[in-house]
Formats: sequence, C-alpha cells, structure tokens
Amino acid sequence: MKFFRRLPPNVFWALCLRVLVASSGWQPVSCHGRGLDSIAVMNWQGNGINQEIDTQLKEIVYLNLQTSGRYTVLKPEQAEALLSKKAGPELADCDGLKCLNQLGQALMVDKVLLGEVNKEGEEYKIAFRIFDAARKEIIASAENNFTYPSEQFKDNVEDLARKLLKKVPLRGKVVAVSDHRVTLDVGSNVGLKKDKRLRLFRLKEVWAGNRLLYMGEKLVGDIKLVWVDEETSEATIERSYVTVRQGDLVDIKDYLLFSKLKPKETPVVAASPQTTAPPLEQQAEPAPISEPEPVQEAVQEEIQEPVPDISIGTLTIISNPSGAEITLDGESISRTRKTIPNLKVGVHEIKLSKRAYRNWAGKVTVNPDRENSVKVDLAAYGGKLNLSSIPAGATITIGKRSWGKTNKTLRFPPGSYLVKLTQKGYLAKSQRVEVKDGETTNLRLTLTQNNVSKIPDMAYIPEGNFTMGAGKREADEGPSHKVYVANFYIDRYEVSYQKYQKFLTATGRRQPDFWNDNDLNKPNLPVVGVSWEDAKAYCKWDAKRLPSEAEWEKAARGTDGRKYPWGNTNDSTRTNAAGKKDGFQFTAPVNSFASGASPFGAINMAGNVWEWCADWYAEDYYANSPSKSPTGQRNGELRVIRGGSWEDAPDNLRTTNRHAARPNNTAYNVGFRCAK
Repeated sequence: MKFFRRLPPNVFWALCLRVLVASSGWQPVSCHGRGLDSIAVMNWQGNGINQEIDTQLKEIVYLNLQTSGRYTVLKPEQAEALLSKKAGPELADCDGLKCLNQLGQALMVDKVLLGEVNKEGEEYKIAFRIFDAARKEIIASAENNFTYPSEQFKDNVEDLARKLLKKVPLRGKVVAVSDHRVTLDVGSNVGLKKDKRLRLFRLKEVWAGNRLLYMGEKLVGDIKLVWVDEETSEATIERSYVTVRQGDLVDIKDYLLFSKLKPKETPVVAASPQTTAPPLEQQAEPAPISEPEPVQEAVQEEIQEPVPDISIGTLTIISNPSGAEITLDGESISRTRKTIPNLKVGVHEIKLSKRAYRNWAGKVTVNPDRENSVKVDLAAYGGKLNLSSIPAGATITIGKRSWGKTNKTLRFPPGSYLVKLTQKGYLAKSQRVEVKDGETTNLRLTLTQNNVSKIPDMAYIPEGNFTMGAGKREADEGPSHKVYVANFYIDRYEVSYQKYQKFLTATGRRQPDFWNDNDLNKPNLPVVGVSWEDAKAYCKWDAKRLPSEAEWEKAARGTDGRKYPWGNTNDSTRTNAAGKKDGFQFTAPVNSFASGASPFGAINMAGNVWEWCADWYAEDYYANSPSKSPTGQRNGELRVIRGGSWEDAPDNLRTTNRHAARPNNTAYNVGFRCAK
C-alpha cells in the first residue's frame, strides 16, 4: 500500500486499471488509496434484454462511471467471474435484488449497480439502482421509459445515468499535515452551517514537528485554512483554500507547496535531508489518538513524499447552446457541460457537434495550477421550423422522436421532414415540409376532433367553456364572453328534402313553401321555406330539438375562438356563399364542402342556408346573459337564425354573426338542423 501511495497519480491509475482487467481477480484495496469508492456493475435483469441493448447499456453506464471521477468500476463480466470463484450455494440463484448485501461482501466492493430492462408495449422501461454495502440500503435510483431503436436512445440513457449519479450522497476525506496548528473554517459551500468551525487535534511526533490529522466524511466543497502560530497561538493574516471533491483524499501539506498563498513565517515543506528521524528506540511515545495506527503510518509516508502530480489537470467544456457531443483527442466522451478530471497536461484536440449546428474543432492547453475551461459558441446551421396547431398543445413527432408540444420553434438541418401532430380527442394529422438553410418555415395545422359519434350522422360536442361573441364587431355580438355548455349532439348535416319528406308522410303536415321549386327541391339539398314552428315540429318528431344559440355557436366555432368553422381566413372553396367560385348557383347538397367542417365535424355551418335556433333574439342579450348554458330571453318577437346562406357575403358567414326572423316567416335561404 505504501508503494502505491508514493506513485504519481497517472502511474497509480494505470496500475489500478491493469488490476481491474486482470484475469487473476479484483483487488479494490489497491485503488482505494486515492479515496474512490469501488462499484460493481451487475448484469441487467428483466424481459426486455437483448444483446444489442445489453451492449449499449453497459458501454454507456461504464463510461459515465469512469468519467465521473468518483468510482473504480468492476465490470459485469469481472463480477460474474469473481462470483463463480467465491460465491457459495446461497448466491447461486441470486437475482441481484434479494441478496445485495451478500453480493457486496463477495465482490469486496462499496457499492453495487443493478439495472432492469422491461418491455412495455412499444417502449422499454429502464431502471437503475445503486446499493451501498456499508449502509445496506438502496441510496440512489432512477428510471424512465424509452423508445428503442431510436436516434435519441443513447442520449436519453446517458441522461438517466447522470441523473442517477447525482443522487448518490457526496463524500470526501481530508488529511491535514502541518508544522503549525490548523483551523478548518468550513464555509457555506460545504453544505454545513456558515461559520461553523472544525478544530484539528495535534499529534506530537519527535522527528517531523507537529502533525494534525483529520478525516472527514461528507466534507465536500471549499475549505478555508487559518494557520496559527504555535508559540503565541495567534492566527496569521495569510489564509489558504483547498477544494475537496467527491471521493478525494486531500493532503493539505502537498497542496500548500504549490499554492501562491503559503504561510509567510513557516512554510509547510517536507523534512529536509538534515532533519532525519532519530532511531526508533529514542522516539517518544505518541499521544493517544482515535485514528488506527496504519493511517498514521500512511500520513508519515506522505510527509516524506510531498510532491503532488503536476502532470494532470481538469478541463471544463461548455457549449452555447448546451448539450453538444464532445470528442476529446478522437474519443467521444459525453455532452457539455462536462468537467473532465485527471487529464494530461498539455495540448488537446476538441471537437463539438450538435444537431442543427455547425461542427466546431479546436485545441486547448491544460495547465495544472489553475482551472482550465473552454466555452464555445456554436454557429447555427440549417433553418427554423415554426410549428403551430389549432388547438394548441398538440404533440409534435418528427421521425421517431417526440419534439414537445405546439406552439414551438425548432431548428433542423436542411432537408425534408414529415411532421405529425397528435392530441387526445383529435384525429392525427401529418404533413411534409422542406427546411432550407437560413430560412424560417411556418407550418400551421388544424386538427379535427375525433367525433366517433354513437348516434349516426350526429357530431358529439363535449361539455366545457368556449368564447362566445366577437366584442368589437356588430353591436349584438358583444361583449365577447366565456360560456359553459353541457355536452350534446348536433346533426352533422342540415335537414334535407328527402328526410323532411318522411316527416310529412308520417305526420300529414303541410308542405313548406318552395316545395315545388325545381332549383331548390332535390332529395339531398337542404329543405327551405320552413318556419320556426315547422323546424321545431320536425325535430320533436325525430326525438330531437332545435339547438340553443350558444350550442350552435360552440358547434360551429369550437373552443379556440375561430372566425369561420375551418379557421380564421375566408376561403370560398370551403363553403357555398355569394358568387360562383364554389360551383353552385343556389343551395348545395348537405354533405358537400367537407373541407369546411367545424372542429367537431359539423358540415355547412357557414353558408348554404341560414339555420333556426331555439332562442328568442335580443340585441343586448350578451350584456346580461348567464355564463352557463344560456337559452335566450323568455319571450320576444324574433327567433335567432345563424350561419349565413348561399347568397351572403363572407362577413355574414362568421361564426359569431347573429341574425333573426319572425317565427312564422319562411324564406328560400332558411333551413335548420337538430340537436340532442
């Protein structure tokens, strides 16, 4: 053990790694001299393991453990080989979870890392756990669901591994050796209360002056050293600082030899050639101490070998934006932000890469006497893809990866991409887009509600709030206000001549006006010339009713406040309105213009024919209407009609436009649909 402690760290670690991979077995004590915990990575459990996943997980976990600078790692194959030699019958059928304590003892490690991979449908659930053999409990765990295979599988598992390691409690050790009395002033960075002080107890030795020994658990952070004059017991003005990191065994004497903040009066140095230790028989008995004798001997050896390794340093790599892949001297190591310990002093080649950004390559010099860092601003490459949807909040899928929810702007390299939007209660919608370098591509998709109705030819409208009215439009359309409407059904199509004929035959009711007009009376055209009373009677005969004005507007407008049933822009190809662009001189079949359907799937809610509603009309009704299921005034002279007709301009086709007629009036452009 003393031989290993005399070695520079780079030689020390090279020997440790050779021990780890040697076929003769695992020797964790050889590497513990540097204060690192040993950890065994066991073979994965679960129903989702295959050779490809097993190989990738082992590589990712092993690399993250090694580069963390916190552990010496026993690989799964080494652990299995050691267990086959040492384990008794009681571990023969161990599944890695029921006998963790026995596993830790058999493998001679501080910690055991276990993993489970279970397939759940099209996803894999991966769970990591770290067992502490000393504490005999699970001290850290992390799990998540992943899609495999996917381009992001490796990145996601690396994130999970880093998340796991962050949960492991930090521990560090300090050995303070000095010719003076030392006070450790523990600041807030260490996680203890500010101004709390830990005083070291002096150990008297004949040959090397006074020695102070302190070994502290969970002491991680910046420590301030105040040096005290031995004769006067007065603190000097000079102060030094030392940083204790996870797993470090820090020799403060060695640190001060290379610090610019040495004490002025009595520098801490190794024993000179003239200051030799007297023979053992002449040495005084040491004062009683709580530390075991082997630890004192180890400290004595360190006094004689005071030179820390100045051939290694640390390097922190930061990219803007963060998350770039790092390649150091040709080896891929992880993502930024990343601090790399035990790096050889000198010039190193670095390459950074990130999707949609240009690759960066450069050189950096690592020095031993200061913090080394490099920050790189990556140049954007490709174009922006601005995605929005109606309604907002749809899940974005491009390729096999989910990219969050709309509305969102993403950056991609130039190329063609298939964008898919999905949202609960709506039909999925996909569209291919081209992304060009240096340009912004806008894609806005309107999702259609999944109206798998239980009633044929009727659209289901779920309960909830929507915005009714238009505020600054016509006087009777304001103020704009929130309204709650209970769930209901509404006819997907306007009532046709063919359906109305069945009603006449069954009830003997008189034929409506314009019944014999050859331009208007065809089986699949909307029936016109009906009064409000006629419409009400038909709906009652069909076990339905006329919709309220609020129900009609919600069915036409949806919950996103749109201007027209299909969106916010007038489009003559989606409705039968004034002009000949729609291809119809008068009314159109009730199932035409499916592209102009409302969010709930109702057809021809704008244009074709005006539609009767159940409510009495009042111009100022919105000013005092209830916020829950309004049904209009109790009485009046006019009944509400909505939606515009085949001879109306676009302004009358708006979902908020209100109109009215006397209940006994009939017209060639007024029809109806029913609700339930």
